[in-house]
Amino acid sequence: MKHLAFLFMIAFVSLTSCSKDEVETINPAAPSLIVVNGESDFNSKIATGVTLAYFHSKGCSICAAQRPKVAALVSDNELVAAQLLEIDFEANQTIVNKNGVFGFPTILIFKDGTKVHTLNGGGHSTQKIKDLIKALL
Repeated sequence: MKHLAFLFMIAFVSLTSCSKDEVETINPAAPSLIVVNGESDFNSKIATGVTLAYFHSKGCSICAAQRPKVAALVSDNELVAAQLLEIDFEANQTIVNKNGVFGFPTILIFKDGTKVHTLNGGGHSTQKIKDLIKALL
């Protein structure tokens, strides 16, 4: 039964995630997420408080579609106490592997260094993500 659940999870992530061959376009005028620069930077940022980590691949069209919904949270005054990070898959393999990220985009929400929520694939609304973060603040 465990094998069936694992296979289902792999199939789900594969169907709702991007390949590296798709192209992500970033709007420079859009609100900015905090770019993570390495494992120690990541670990220090998630250590205390509520942190959203948006894992993406630059070559992913589903990531590009999800990005504005995540980036919109940056300018939300109700979430000023939360940190909103972005982690580029290609530049941060160790962080990706240690956090069990299997596809892109993936959103992880941490509370005091502990992973509380995982959202795989695209299609997550800004409101849904905001509600998950607000419940932890």
